[in-house]
Amino acid sequence: IILGFDNEGNVIGGLVINSNINYNLPATVTDYQLPVTVEQFSFLEHNSFINCSKIIVAKRSKFNKSTYRGEISDTEMMELIFNTVKESPTVNKKQLREFGII
Repeated sequence: IILGFDNEGNVIGGLVINSNINYNLPATVTDYQLPVTVEQFSFLEHNSFINCSKIIVAKRSKFNKSTYRGEISDTEMMELIFNTVKESPTVNKKQLREFGII
């Protein structure tokens, strides 16, 4: 899930969608997994979890039409995602500012 771009628009901050939660990880990670369903997002192949505990940084060039899966148009869900990322103890304020989340 793309959250935002850096000031130059070249680097993307995003989140990963996982099929399952690895419960061997600490609560600072597992507590910030948002469950999502195929009914909510038709681009999913099965019910999954959005990992809001870590912002992934990638170059814009890594994304193209073949990597695009769908769009989250539900503003309430996007607000929940942003708020969960902001609350995560493993995401720092510098990253939040860098990608325009705060």
